[in-house]
Amino acid sequence: MSTESLQSLYQKELNRLNKMEKQSLEVLPGLWRAASSPELASAFRDQYDKSRYHAHQLDRLLNSNEASDSPVEGAEGLFHDCQKASNTAVDVRDVALIAAAQHLEHDEIAGYGCARAWASVLGQRDAASILDSCLKDKKVADARLSRIASRVNRRAATAIAMG
Repeated sequence: MSTESLQSLYQKELNRLNKMEKQSLEVLPGLWRAASSPELASAFRDQYDKSRYHAHQLDRLLNSNEASDSPVEGAEGLFHDCQKASNTAVDVRDVALIAAAQHLEHDEIAGYGCARAWASVLGQRDAASILDSCLKDKKVADARLSRIASRVNRRAATAIAMG
């Protein structure tokens, strides 16, 4: 793969991540309002703040006005799943919200991991450092959601068994 094509792929991934972060800013307020667990609502509010910061960082990394407002293909379904999860029955709503949010986090983890590696290969150390920081934030958010899920899943299973 030539450096020019890797540079192009890298720019496309930055743009994709930027659009995903901005779409997250539209979806996350609905998720934290739908969450019945205060801990989960807090996690979504924290993710919102991080997404706003990440979008700002990605805007800085994108060299020109390459950013597009069009939705990210593939991620559209994930965002739709998040919105559907907020309409789920109360007993399992938090479980569904966490599952949908983790699908998004995992997609972003993959994207930030690739972009960081490509920035490094392309000799863009500052960009690689910024992307690494964003990647670490995504992994922390995913781990937090997993910890919350372990409690929420048990509560949902108990509620369903008793219902």
